[in-house]
Amino acid sequence: MLLKLLLFSLAALANSEGKLVDVKKQDFSFLLEMPYATEKNITGKKWHTEPRCVLRTEAAEALIRAQKTFQVLGIRLKIQECYLPDLIGKALLVQKMKHGIGFDFETYFSRGGAVAVTAVDREGREFTFPGASYSGKKYKVSDSQAAKSAEANLAKLQWVMKKEGFETYPQVPWFFIYRGSKDWPFSNIPIPEIP
Repeated sequence: MLLKLLLFSLAALANSEGKLVDVKKQDFSFLLEMPYATEKNITGKKWHTEPRCVLRTEAAEALIRAQKTFQVLGIRLKIQECYLPDLIGKALLVQKMKHGIGFDFETYFSRGGAVAVTAVDREGREFTFPGASYSGKKYKVSDSQAAKSAEANLAKLQWVMKKEGFETYPQVPWFFIYRGSKDWPFSNIPIPEIP
């Protein structure tokens, strides 16, 4: 009996790996602001009606752990991009290359192991980071103290995400890839079909 229970538990664990889950259904505290999920995205197409952050189970659990750490610090994560089907990711990549943007990070999203995030305080004000925001808007850093604060914000974001198993994508400092997800297979499951 004990052996059957152990085998059942191991099978359930194995089946959970690779499964795509909706992060917001696992933890309601995340904010979502996902510009590529609307008609305004670079492909000119809308691929789902409600913005949803979908990740593979392992990456979703790590992101939830990061959110809990940030909440202790009075911070919440705002998610700006998650899983998207491979066909859409490749279409975005082609469009970006036409606009002179050479990053291949869209392909990581199609594996369900990448996320673009920013952080907000208790009042919902977005933290300032060095350089440009996710949407390409340049942050205005008026003095050296503000520049130091922006660097500190980014260091804190990256430290917590790294602690939970995410690597920073070199060209985009608020873009994170979960460890080992570079080797995960691409997925083309439409977002509305993911429970």
